[in-house]
Amino acid sequence: MRKALLLLLALQFQFLYPQKAIENQANWFAYTGQYKLTSKWGLHAEAQFRMDEDIQFSKQNLFRMGAIYYPNQNTNFIVGYGLINTLNSAVDDYFKEDRIWEQYQHTCKWRGAKNVMINRLRLEQRFVDKIGLQNDQVVRVETNYQNRFRYFSRHLFHLKYINENKDECYAVVQDEVFLNIGSNEVNSNFFDQNRFFVGIGIQSNSNFRIEFGYLNQLINPDSGADLMNHTLSVGLFHNLTF
Repeated sequence: MRKALLLLLALQFQFLYPQKAIENQANWFAYTGQYKLTSKWGLHAEAQFRMDEDIQFSKQNLFRMGAIYYPNQNTNFIVGYGLINTLNSAVDDYFKEDRIWEQYQHTCKWRGAKNVMINRLRLEQRFVDKIGLQNDQVVRVETNYQNRFRYFSRHLFHLKYINENKDECYAVVQDEVFLNIGSNEVNSNFFDQNRFFVGIGIQSNSNFRIEFGYLNQLINPDSGADLMNHTLSVGLFHNLTF
């Protein structure tokens, strides 16, 4: 386990320190809810607001829904839909993306179930609008299609219990790599982006947790220099069983 984590951290060096990347600051706020309706089925709901460094305007908003199937307590599958609105600064307006996604996730607990390792595979079918100006009006010029694969590795390390109810403080280290597959019209590069996060979390009972920390996002665009966002990330996670 330690060797795998050290390898993960070592691989981040090339992502955290690329050459000639344009660097920016950002603030991301996210809510993720999973609601277990029966022993085998549930719902996924998610909202993300990715703001500028001064939290004055949103660079991107994401809304994601999905149906969850639980074959056992450590594994789940999700199929869902996402709506993403991204700011095009050239025309000062947002372009839309419709996204279908499929996901497999496995959770493993160790060190007396205090530490958690999560591995996730996700496929995305993306329909991304391209916008431009015509007669001083912002219009949709075309919609391009892209397939993308994502691998996510997340590690939670127990630090201490903070009260008699065993509410917990823990450390988080995670990474996600994005790879474009097949013939793509959105980004022709195989490597799309990487997101590395390190932070602190607080869990209140088994239903609610909040995490905050530093997120490094490296983007490899279709053209031009790489982009690196140094991001303050705050996430709220809510799990309910009915």
